[in-house]
Amino acid sequence: MQPYMANEETRHSFQENEEAARNVTCYIYLEVTDSTNNELKRRLQSGEIPRPFTVVSAGMQTAGRGRSGHEWVSPSGVSVSTSMIFYPGWMKEEALPETKIPGITILAAMAAAKTVELLFGLPAQIKWPNDILIAKRKICGILTERVGGAIIVGIGLNVRRGSYPDALSDRATSIEEELAAEPGERAEEDFSGLMDVGSKDIVSHPELPGSITIIETIWNYFRELYEEFRQERSLSFLLEDYNRRLLNKNNLVRILDPQGHFEAKALGMDEAGRLVVVDTDTGQKSRIDSGEVQVRGLDGYV
Repeated sequence: MQPYMANEETRHSFQENEEAARNVTCYIYLEVTDSTNNELKRRLQSGEIPRPFTVVSAGMQTAGRGRSGHEWVSPSGVSVSTSMIFYPGWMKEEALPETKIPGITILAAMAAAKTVELLFGLPAQIKWPNDILIAKRKICGILTERVGGAIIVGIGLNVRRGSYPDALSDRATSIEEELAAEPGERAEEDFSGLMDVGSKDIVSHPELPGSITIIETIWNYFRELYEEFRQERSLSFLLEDYNRRLLNKNNLVRILDPQGHFEAKALGMDEAGRLVVVDTDTGQKSRIDSGEVQVRGLDGYV
């Protein structure tokens, strides 16, 4: 696929024609790359301006990353690794204040969760802010980065059964493993009413669809959610759906803040994407921004 070069005239046309700019897409597939986020950053920093909503996917990542710099293992043929770039500042009505950028990660989490539910019939859980889990094991990671006026969202989804690093062996899983699991092998929570994919049919136990189907479904959901977020300037429109899937909700958690750790009860996410918690020692309610703060269960990851 030939690289897309945007000159000043093209940038101006994006600004003048907002509707057209929102629908410009380009798909690039690479057999191997260090990371799909890095690939988009390189293209951007080299002077090439990828089309709005350009998607880069790779069969294998050699240096995938998650939030806080954590490694994301992406061996060939096992996971879906995909990133999208867009430019919320190019169209004046679409420009987002810096304070709204964390909401993009929440949108990506919802898009990934809905994709898992729609294509595989598995009840997706969310560990605030953006880890996707099934039966309390992580199946999907998300990394959002801002590069100048661009935002790059990367998503890694474990699809096929694979081996995991020792540090992740007790808290990672894949679509294939979960479809093969007996119901009793999953977490004991009642998942009734968890899944909600609108009017679309849920496939209970399909053969695993190809990567392109998964990728298209993720980004179609994301763009639908992004358009609503762009107009609402708030996450209030998805709070109910998100909090229904939120694994932390009403549970005791440990807040790992650079300024100090404390235990709290998580009440849910608010319309700004913050986790609302009550300190178990002081009874004080606070709202936690993602940033450098991490949330863990009292006994481990969840």
